[in-house]
Amino acid sequence: MNRNNLPSLVFGVFFLAILSLLGYMLFPFLSTIIFAFILAGAFLPLSNLLIKKWKIKRPWAASLVCLVIVLAILLPSLYLIIELSHQVMEFYQELKSKLTQETLQEIFFGDGYFARALKQFFQGLNVDYTYQTFQAVIIENAKEFSLNIFTALNALVGNIFSFLFNVLVMLLIIFALLSEGPRLKEFVLKLSPLPKKDEELIIHKFNQMNYVTLVCNGLGGLIQGLLAGLGFFLAGIGSSLLWGTIMVFLAFIPLVGISIV
Repeated sequence: MNRNNLPSLVFGVFFLAILSLLGYMLFPFLSTIIFAFILAGAFLPLSNLLIKKWKIKRPWAASLVCLVIVLAILLPSLYLIIELSHQVMEFYQELKSKLTQETLQEIFFGDGYFARALKQFFQGLNVDYTYQTFQAVIIENAKEFSLNIFTALNALVGNIFSFLFNVLVMLLIIFALLSEGPRLKEFVLKLSPLPKKDEELIIHKFNQMNYVTLVCNGLGGLIQGLLAGLGFFLAGIGSSLLWGTIMVFLAFIPLVGISIV
């Protein structure tokens, strides 16, 4: 080995080791960092509006956007998580109390159209359609699913300090991206080997996809979930907040998402 290449080799080894340690440190915050980038891209037009129209300095505009994110997204989300935890528990208890053998026999093994359709469906699959089979496959899985949701929500509420710490990290990243965005963008573009035109196109497409996915689809799903939850509430269906929230997330699945509920 040429001795002149030894310093470069040592530097390369140490550089890769430092990058590995940095990745190891940032890995627990990976989802927080990604979500911060998504929110920063979604609220970038608001920040630019405050800067250009209202002549607010960029750091103050970034601070106002972070305040809007806290008031419009984080606080309602925290309240929603707590309420969902209660409603999932109520749904689980209701599921245990109402799924009696008589009720199931009437719904799934009676003379109605739904029971006959299910029987034909399982016969087509060559599956023995009896109450014991149905209880073992469907009912137990439904109870386990609701209990898993309740456990996950309770764990999220229980780790409230971890949640608040991740929120703080996310807000700091959003503030940095919005306040130092142009200089950070210029620095990253200098490191890239691509032509500037292609770099600008990639950033534009990313922001466009981010806006369509998060803002347009998210807003559409939120409207549909709110209307559905209101309909459930007016119809007297229990856990209306739970089912409305599930429909908001399922709205991102094309065609069949909301209809699952």
